[in-house]
Amino acid sequence: METREYLYCIELLGGDVAKVGITNNPGSRIQSLMAGSPFTMKFRHLLQFSRRDVSSSWERHIIANADPHKGRGEWVKCNAKLDGLFAKAPGRCAMKDFNITDDVGRIPCVIRSAESNSAILVHGLSMPHGDQPRAQDFEGIVSDYERTVIHARLRGGYGVEDIHVMDGLALDLIRAEISQLTRRGTLRRVLGLRGNAA
Repeated sequence: METREYLYCIELLGGDVAKVGITNNPGSRIQSLMAGSPFTMKFRHLLQFSRRDVSSSWERHIIANADPHKGRGEWVKCNAKLDGLFAKAPGRCAMKDFNITDDVGRIPCVIRSAESNSAILVHGLSMPHGDQPRAQDFEGIVSDYERTVIHARLRGGYGVEDIHVMDGLALDLIRAEISQLTRRGTLRRVLGLRGNAA
Protein backbone atom coordinates (compact mmCIF):
# COMPACT_ATOMS: atom_id res chain seq x y z
CA MET A 1 0.00 0.00 0.00
CA GLU A 2 1.37 3.37 -1.02
CA THR A 3 1.78 5.90 1.74
CA ARG A 4 1.70 9.63 1.26
CA GLU A 5 3.90 11.77 3.40
CA TYR A 6 4.21 15.50 2.85
CA LEU A 7 7.10 17.81 3.63
CA TYR A 8 5.69 21.28 4.04
CA CYS A 9 6.72 24.87 4.50
CA ILE A 10 3.93 27.06 5.88
CA GLU A 11 4.66 30.77 5.94
CA LEU A 12 3.11 33.48 8.08
CA LEU A 13 1.84 36.13 5.68
CA GLY A 14 3.31 39.55 6.29
CA GLY A 15 6.27 38.12 8.16
CA ASP A 16 9.54 36.48 7.34
CA VAL A 17 8.84 33.29 9.30
CA ALA A 18 7.89 29.80 8.16
CA LYS A 19 7.33 26.41 9.77
CA VAL A 20 8.90 23.31 8.25
CA GLY A 21 7.50 19.88 9.05
CA ILE A 22 6.00 16.64 7.80
CA THR A 23 2.41 15.44 7.85
CA ASN A 24 0.16 12.92 6.17
CA ASN A 25 -2.72 15.42 6.03
CA PRO A 26 -1.68 18.92 4.86
CA GLY A 27 -5.19 20.38 5.10
CA SER A 28 -5.58 19.39 8.75
CA ARG A 29 -2.06 20.53 9.55
CA ILE A 30 -2.50 24.10 8.32
CA GLN A 31 -5.97 24.28 9.92
CA SER A 32 -4.56 23.27 13.32
CA LEU A 33 -1.76 25.84 13.07
CA MET A 34 -4.17 28.63 12.11
CA ALA A 35 -6.70 27.69 14.81
CA GLY A 36 -4.48 28.96 17.60
CA SER A 37 -2.82 31.80 15.73
CA PRO A 38 -3.79 35.41 15.01
CA PHE A 39 -1.77 35.24 11.76
CA THR A 40 -2.84 34.24 8.25
CA MET A 41 -0.79 31.32 6.91
CA LYS A 42 -0.32 29.62 3.58
CA PHE A 43 1.75 26.84 2.07
CA ARG A 44 4.96 28.06 0.50
CA HIS A 45 6.13 24.54 -0.39
CA LEU A 46 4.39 21.18 -0.26
CA LEU A 47 6.20 18.06 -1.46
CA GLN A 48 4.85 14.52 -1.50
CA PHE A 49 7.02 11.52 -0.65
CA SER A 50 6.16 7.84 -0.68
CA ARG A 51 8.32 7.03 2.37
CA ARG A 52 8.31 8.70 5.78
CA ASP A 53 12.02 8.06 6.40
CA VAL A 54 12.89 10.01 3.25
CA SER A 55 10.60 12.95 4.09
CA SER A 56 11.93 12.98 7.68
CA SER A 57 15.50 13.02 6.46
CA TRP A 58 14.80 16.00 4.21
CA GLU A 59 12.91 17.76 7.01
CA ARG A 60 15.97 17.45 9.29
CA HIS A 61 18.30 18.59 6.49
CA ILE A 62 16.24 21.69 5.69
CA ILE A 63 15.77 22.73 9.32
CA ALA A 64 19.48 22.22 10.04
CA ASN A 65 20.55 24.34 7.06
CA ALA A 66 17.89 27.08 6.98
CA ASP A 67 18.32 30.34 8.86
CA PRO A 68 16.70 29.76 12.28
CA HIS A 69 14.04 32.09 13.60
CA LYS A 70 15.17 32.96 17.12
CA GLY A 71 16.58 29.45 17.55
CA ARG A 72 13.14 27.83 17.47
CA GLY A 73 13.58 24.43 15.79
CA GLU A 74 10.99 24.04 13.05
CA TRP A 75 10.44 27.80 12.74
CA VAL A 76 12.88 29.30 10.24
CA LYS A 77 13.35 32.51 8.30
CA CYS A 78 11.37 32.59 5.09
CA ASN A 79 13.92 33.59 2.45
CA ALA A 80 15.68 32.54 -0.76
CA LYS A 81 17.95 30.17 1.16
CA LEU A 82 14.91 28.24 2.42
CA ASP A 83 13.46 28.12 -1.10
CA GLY A 84 16.80 26.79 -2.38
CA LEU A 85 16.80 23.99 0.20
CA PHE A 86 13.27 22.95 -0.83
CA ALA A 87 14.33 23.08 -4.51
CA LYS A 88 16.89 20.34 -3.77
CA ALA A 89 14.42 17.96 -2.13
CA PRO A 90 13.33 15.18 -4.50
CA GLY A 91 9.67 14.98 -3.49
CA ARG A 92 6.85 15.53 -5.98
CA CYS A 93 5.26 18.97 -5.84
CA ALA A 94 1.80 18.50 -4.34
CA MET A 95 0.54 22.08 -4.55
CA LYS A 96 -1.75 21.22 -7.48
CA ASP A 97 -3.28 18.27 -5.57
CA PHE A 98 -4.61 20.69 -2.97
CA ASN A 99 -5.39 23.51 -5.43
CA ILE A 100 -2.83 25.79 -3.81
CA THR A 101 -1.97 28.80 -5.94
CA ASP A 102 0.11 31.92 -5.55
CA ASP A 103 -1.28 35.47 -5.53
CA VAL A 104 -1.90 35.51 -9.29
CA GLY A 105 -3.40 32.02 -9.55
CA ARG A 106 -0.32 30.08 -10.63
CA ILE A 107 0.60 26.78 -9.00
CA PRO A 108 4.10 27.13 -7.54
CA CYS A 109 6.87 24.57 -8.07
CA VAL A 110 5.19 22.54 -10.82
CA ILE A 111 8.43 22.21 -12.81
CA ARG A 112 10.87 22.04 -9.91
CA SER A 113 11.09 18.26 -9.50
CA ALA A 114 12.91 17.79 -12.81
CA GLU A 115 15.65 20.15 -11.61
CA SER A 116 15.78 19.15 -7.97
CA ASN A 117 18.17 16.23 -7.78
CA SER A 118 20.88 17.61 -10.02
CA ALA A 119 21.36 20.51 -7.62
CA ILE A 120 22.35 18.08 -4.87
CA LEU A 121 25.27 16.48 -6.63
CA VAL A 122 28.56 18.30 -7.04
CA HIS A 123 29.10 16.76 -10.47
CA GLY A 124 25.71 17.83 -11.79
CA LEU A 125 24.33 14.35 -12.45
CA SER A 126 20.60 13.91 -12.22
CA MET A 127 19.09 11.23 -10.03
CA PRO A 128 17.21 8.59 -12.04
CA HIS A 129 14.66 7.58 -9.42
CA GLY A 130 13.04 10.71 -7.93
CA ASP A 131 11.86 10.31 -4.37
CA GLN A 132 11.66 6.52 -4.34
CA PRO A 133 15.11 5.19 -3.47
CA ARG A 134 15.81 1.68 -4.63
CA ALA A 135 18.22 0.04 -2.20
CA GLN A 136 19.40 -2.85 -4.32
CA ASP A 137 21.51 -5.69 -2.97
CA PHE A 138 25.18 -4.86 -3.29
CA GLU A 139 26.81 -7.03 -5.95
CA GLY A 140 30.42 -6.08 -5.17
CA ILE A 141 30.84 -3.45 -7.89
CA VAL A 142 30.32 0.27 -7.30
CA SER A 143 29.24 2.04 -10.50
CA ASP A 144 30.62 5.45 -11.47
CA TYR A 145 27.21 6.96 -10.77
CA GLU A 146 27.01 5.42 -7.27
CA ARG A 147 30.60 6.45 -6.55
CA THR A 148 29.83 10.03 -7.58
CA VAL A 149 26.72 10.15 -5.38
CA ILE A 150 28.60 8.73 -2.37
CA HIS A 151 31.52 11.14 -2.80
CA ALA A 152 29.22 14.16 -3.20
CA ARG A 153 27.21 13.20 -0.10
CA LEU A 154 30.33 12.55 2.00
CA ARG A 155 31.72 15.92 0.92
CA GLY A 156 28.40 17.46 2.01
CA GLY A 157 28.82 16.01 5.50
CA TYR A 158 26.30 13.17 5.24
CA GLY A 159 26.79 9.82 6.95
CA VAL A 160 26.21 6.27 5.74
CA GLU A 161 22.59 6.10 6.99
CA ASP A 162 21.74 9.48 5.45
CA ILE A 163 23.11 8.41 2.06
CA HIS A 164 21.18 5.14 2.29
CA VAL A 165 17.88 6.91 3.03
CA MET A 166 18.28 9.87 0.68
CA ASP A 167 19.69 8.02 -2.32
CA GLY A 168 18.50 4.44 -1.84
CA LEU A 169 21.97 2.95 -2.05
CA ALA A 170 22.64 -0.30 -0.20
CA LEU A 171 24.46 0.13 3.12
CA ASP A 172 27.07 -2.48 2.13
CA LEU A 173 27.78 -0.59 -1.09
CA ILE A 174 28.33 2.70 0.75
CA ARG A 175 30.56 1.07 3.37
CA ALA A 176 32.56 -0.75 0.67
CA GLU A 177 33.28 2.53 -1.13
CA ILE A 178 34.34 4.24 2.12
CA SER A 179 36.61 1.27 2.94
CA GLN A 180 38.13 1.47 -0.53
CA LEU A 181 38.79 5.20 -0.09
CA THR A 182 40.40 4.53 3.30
CA ARG A 183 42.64 1.76 1.88
CA ARG A 184 43.74 4.02 -0.97
CA GLY A 185 44.36 6.91 1.42
CA THR A 186 42.02 9.20 -0.54
CA LEU A 187 39.17 9.62 1.94
CA ARG A 188 40.47 12.97 3.25
CA ARG A 189 40.72 14.31 -0.30
CA VAL A 190 37.15 13.21 -1.11
CA LEU A 191 35.97 14.91 2.10
CA GLY A 192 37.73 18.10 1.01
CA LEU A 193 40.22 17.96 3.91
CA ARG A 194 43.85 18.92 3.51
CA GLY A 195 47.00 17.69 5.16
CA ASN A 196 47.72 14.41 6.88
CA ALA A 197 45.59 12.87 9.57
CA ALA A 198 46.88 13.46 13.10
